[in-house]
Amino acid sequence: MLSDAGLRRSEASSLTWGDVQRWEDGSGRITVFRSKTDAEAIGAVVAVTPAAMKALGALRPAGASGDEKVFGLSESQIARRVKVIAKAAGLADWEFFSGHSGRVGMASRMAQNGASTHEIARQGRWKQGGGMVGRYTRGETVGLALRYLRTRQTPDTKSVNDQFDDGWTTGVSSSDSDREVAWPIALAAEPSLDIN
Repeated sequence: MLSDAGLRRSEASSLTWGDVQRWEDGSGRITVFRSKTDAEAIGAVVAVTPAAMKALGALRPAGASGDEKVFGLSESQIARRVKVIAKAAGLADWEFFSGHSGRVGMASRMAQNGASTHEIARQGRWKQGGGMVGRYTRGETVGLALRYLRTRQTPDTKSVNDQFDDGWTTGVSSSDSDREVAWPIALAAEPSLDIN
């Protein structure tokens, strides 16, 4: 839920069942009435996936009223719970997970799926042009630049890309950082490649 709605710890701890609406397609809408960037308490509505709604449905006690808290946890309890779950899941660097990790995860996931900065900012309730979206997604879409960095091919030449692409995985993934390092190494190690 934290990752779908991009909830801050304070927003998650104050979320009530009355703030959650299920839609016919199985997705949901969460109304965030108070947040760090909403001093007037106007509120914002954000979408959540059918999977998150299913998990919430399993969590909801029978007969829960609209004013009951969804999680029943304080802000610090939420932060500790995120860290414990990350460790139990065997995630690398689990000690760096926090109550804020859901927001970072939401921004990263949306960027990986091609969402615009505007769409990510809206879901995360960040100010437009405030810089937080760029900060949280700085490495997620870097691989997209590769489509513009391809070597132009002509009928009588084989591109540098073709000489080194064989056997490499494609797509935006954690291996992209390895690929960025491996390219200069591959170029330096290939004596028959004429780069002059």
